[in-house]
Amino acid sequence: MTPLDCVLTTKATVKSLGGAFMLDGATYKRGAELGFPGLSFYVAGRCGVLGRVDATVVGSAMFWFEPGLVGSSWAQGLDVMEPARAAEHFAACGYEWARTRFDHDGTSERIAELAARINDAADPA
Repeated sequence: MTPLDCVLTTKATVKSLGGAFMLDGATYKRGAELGFPGLSFYVAGRCGVLGRVDATVVGSAMFWFEPGLVGSSWAQGLDVMEPARAAEHFAACGYEWARTRFDHDGTSERIAELAARINDAADPA
């Protein structure tokens, strides 16, 4: 299998897994429990790794969203907690999502191993 064949064969699955926990109802519920309104947990959680940066930086990172929505969501998130902490909570939602959905017979480890090989071989450009 060529690298291109591999990408074409796996892209739909990899793409769907990457964002599945972010759109899961349990993630939004956890955000609300923490006090995040609307999309602010998504924005603060996903971009919290950038630190306490200006909303324009977050808007640039989330270029697929309307900048005003990103800016207001970021500001709302900052009112709830520090960005790094929001990112930790958001990542915890991802871990919990995965724990409840993947088997524990070694298959998940093999998938992670193969995905890492694909990732390591990819050209970041």
